Amino acid sequence: MSGWIEPLPSKRFRAVYRDEAGDRHSKVFADKKQAKAFLASAVVDIARGQWIDPRGGQVPFAEWTARWSAARFTRVSTTATDEGRLRNYLLPFFGDRPLKDITPLTVRSFVAQLTSKVAPKTVRNIHALLSTILHDAVLEGLLLSNPCAGIRLPKEPPSEACFLTAAEIDALVDVTPPPYRALVITAAGTGMRWGELAGLPRTRLDLLRRRIEVVQTLVDVNGALSFGQPKTPRSRRYISLPSTVVTALAAHLEGHRHELVFTSETGDPLRRSNFHARVWRPAIAAAGLEPPPRFHDLRHSHVAMLIAEGVPMKAIQHRLGHNSIVMTMDRYGHLLPDVDDHVIAGLERQLGKSVASS
Repeated sequence: MSGWIEPLPSKRFRAVYRDEAGDRHSKVFADKKQAKAFLASAVVDIARGQWIDPRGGQVPFAEWTARWSAARFTRVSTTATDEGRLRNYLLPFFGDRPLKDITPLTVRSFVAQLTSKVAPKTVRNIHALLSTILHDAVLEGLLLSNPCAGIRLPKEPPSEACFLTAAEIDALVDVTPPPYRALVITAAGTGMRWGELAGLPRTRLDLLRRRIEVVQTLVDVNGALSFGQPKTPRSRRYISLPSTVVTALAAHLEGHRHELVFTSETGDPLRRSNFHARVWRPAIAAAGLEPPPRFHDLRHSHVAMLIAEGVPMKAIQHRLGHNSIVMTMDRYGHLLPDVDDHVIAGLERQLGKSVASS
């Protein structure tokens, strides 16, 4: 790289240099000392591979985001969700701004405005998307650093999971229409997600070995159904089945001629919205369950039953398809004191016998 200082008629000084590609760059300073310092810094940055083309920061956020989105590969549902966040929140605020003008102060202002309009979880999700977009701009050499780093975000209150007892699940199954009872029983007996259940092929159900292999999910994006990969790599897994689930599935599949294990009464893939309106809400009302549980609460209830039986958290992590034991502990660790009480009660009974006989 070559560089030099040019005196100007205005008595200012222009630092000029060429990058590794031979392109010319320059910047004007009030005195020669500032120009020399800038030139020396540019030389060092280019030698270290840390130089950022100042023209890259001129790219508008909307233009960069379009390029970023076109080169991205994600699940269909993730793409649809992120497109909505871009369209509704990020592009209206940042769209015409050059990347170089998106500073930590700008991001803080955006977060403050957003916090007054949407829930903390939504704020955090939108900020995470913005951070990913700008992080990739840094990797591409368009920015020197990510202005999203270190931004304080609103705290997300813990979500209130509903844990159904075995008696409540039995009551729910009793009032669920027969074509869908096996679905509810399987959800409670395996902890599978809705998409995993709705997308379960018959070829991945092995009743003789008493297990299900999760290999795909059914995704509903703006009314369009499609099959996709499981949520995470660990979500692709085998799940062992208790006898209650095996019995329910065997009865459910008698005369069943469809490729999917669970379908609508007409044999079509299940739509979550239709199931919720036509089956789930009437069933929980008939069972008198308060507060009304979500279908996903069957997954939570499954975990609560496993913990109550002393199943190790590592085994629960694998069964749920969580990426890490930390995720499992964060979501369900608060249930462990109940298990500890059960353990202490058992120890006291056993030790009481020992003391009495001594």
